[in-house]
Amino acid sequence: MFTTFLRFIAFLCLFGLAFHSVQASGAEKKTFLVAAHEWPPFSSRDAKYFGIAPRVIADILQSQGIEVKFRFMPWSDALNGIITEEYDGALVWVTEDLHHEAFLMSDTILEHRTALYYRKNMPEPKIADDLMGYRMGINSHYVYDRSSYRLLKDKSMESILSDDDATQFRNLLDGKTDFYLTPALTSTPFLRNNFSKEEQNALTYNSNLFKFPPAQLIVNRHREGSADFIAEFNLRLNRMKNDGTIERYTNDTRFSQH
Repeated sequence: MFTTFLRFIAFLCLFGLAFHSVQASGAEKKTFLVAAHEWPPFSSRDAKYFGIAPRVIADILQSQGIEVKFRFMPWSDALNGIITEEYDGALVWVTEDLHHEAFLMSDTILEHRTALYYRKNMPEPKIADDLMGYRMGINSHYVYDRSSYRLLKDKSMESILSDDDATQFRNLLDGKTDFYLTPALTSTPFLRNNFSKEEQNALTYNSNLFKFPPAQLIVNRHREGSADFIAEFNLRLNRMKNDGTIERYTNDTRFSQH
């Protein structure tokens, strides 16, 4: 009887230790806070998985036992948050201006083609300077490359601002603008779903003049362990590229918008 009692006490002690171990393990689980920018469908608080790029980031970090949370905000707030270490990382579309000494960048998470739309009755632009003197529809949700920014900054082109794709394409069809630069991934299904066949046939696009900057994860270079973190992130990222996972995620988004 006494032996049985001792065994019972020993069982309770072991159970208590195991339960404490599970609690400690759960308490030690890391949370990685990512600042992100609205650019649907690549990154959006309203998209499934928060978009393609956040889905990739979440998969990589969760495979390491790291909980991931995303907060959406303007670019400047995200970048300042990395410098001040308010956020652990930021999902950004990297331009040359972002090669800052404070940042350490991952390999490219996502690349995608642009589509420069224009009416078929207009001359086909061969080089960026062919757009000089014309009107360009600008969507502030999109990040444009250096050559398109140059045309707008030196006022070689007039910019017509609207963050609504339907308005931009309507302006283009009505002759209120001459060009509209948008992601190729989403533009074709968007036109198909929102405009008539006749309207679609009135437009064409060039996908070679401009490019959108690549999506990358950045962290604070001076934060302890940041170099090892990025090295491991890149290793797992390249596995996802090689096994077709990122291509599948992109196709899932493309087909879901048809």
